[in-house]
Amino acid sequence: MIGDDTMKEKDVHASPLTRPAPEAASDSVTALFTQHHERVFRVARRITGNASDAEDVLQTVFLRIMRRDEPPLRADDAANYLHRAATNASLDLLRRRKAAKAEPLPEPVPDAPAEEGVERIPGAHCYEFFAGREAFAALADEEPGTFYLTDFLARHFDRLVIRGLGLDRHPELAAQYFGNYRRLVYLAQVGAPEQVDAAREAARRLGLAFELRQTAYGGLERSLRIAVERETAWPG
Repeated sequence: MIGDDTMKEKDVHASPLTRPAPEAASDSVTALFTQHHERVFRVARRITGNASDAEDVLQTVFLRIMRRDEPPLRADDAANYLHRAATNASLDLLRRRKAAKAEPLPEPVPDAPAEEGVERIPGAHCYEFFAGREAFAALADEEPGTFYLTDFLARHFDRLVIRGLGLDRHPELAAQYFGNYRRLVYLAQVGAPEQVDAAREAARRLGLAFELRQTAYGGLERSLRIAVERETAWPG
């Protein structure tokens, strides 16, 4: 048996990781984001070529850090690690996009009328086709720092936003994620009282001004009506 006086001290510098207390781990993630988020964004934007994808990569990199089972990064290793993580996440995003474009489309149904082809609802995203193109453009021009909710997002805000972004475990990151937003606009399709209350509570939790805009189903409703009319107009 080896005596205490002959035991060798472990080299604590052999690994780039250390294991601090839980509260120190939370502070460590916040400090990493504050110190390095601009670097991660720049790397991602250089590779992906646009700011929107770079923001997705930035979120992915720090969500992975929050969810890792290993101890937090040591400060002196963080820059190299995050540079590699941003590079890999950016390349993964580009590979997925390339693979999606390369995937062949399914064969059309034989003898199907041309009208059965899938048509995209006008609008860049659900916010635009619910609100209407002109109304949404006016909202964006009025306040670029607007966070939008629909009935679905208001109903599932905790799961999709709070837990989805890891804010249930790291609430201190809310200021980093939403610091450039000024208001939350709830684009209500039905706007049931409980959903309005949920949307108002979401705005409070994010520290944003709350606005309710009743949109109903906007372009979605019009597109469905046209599709139904087209369907019923076909000869039997």
